[in-house]
Amino acid sequence: MKTKIILLVAFFAFATSSVSAQFYAMKKVLITEVVDKSEDGLSQGTKAMIRAALTSAITASEGCVGYDTISILQVDSTFDRHGNVTKTILSYVQKQQMEYVLVTEATPLDKSTILLSARIIKTDTGKIVGTSSIRTVATLDCLQSSSRTLANNLIRSIFSI
Repeated sequence: MKTKIILLVAFFAFATSSVSAQFYAMKKVLITEVVDKSEDGLSQGTKAMIRAALTSAITASEGCVGYDTISILQVDSTFDRHGNVTKTILSYVQKQQMEYVLVTEATPLDKSTILLSARIIKTDTGKIVGTSSIRTVATLDCLQSSSRTLANNLIRSIFSI
């Protein structure tokens, strides 16, 4: 009798995980290079750190996986200056099987404060599904924390569609 109950419980556990896996596909999010809106230019290290923190936050979120190894600059050399997601970029990202593109802009407000603003775009429609911004102090710890907060705000947009 115990064996039958154990087998029945195991069957239901397997069936439930198989069904939920079919309906719960991981959302693939491409995190682009950080668009620098400053006149003097942010350091490459600062931009790389913001991108890495966003990627980490997206990937740490249940149901999402972040990718930052694809360079949009290879597709469109004007992206870094303007941050516009063109049809060419959307087409390229779709070929990479990404469902969303996360574009982040960093704008220094003064010597110690940066405004991070971001938008998440659905690749098949080009529609912006979420936006968020956060004002932060330009230190390593604050930028990392703010990047995580920004990413978490945008993740909610993906799952509320």
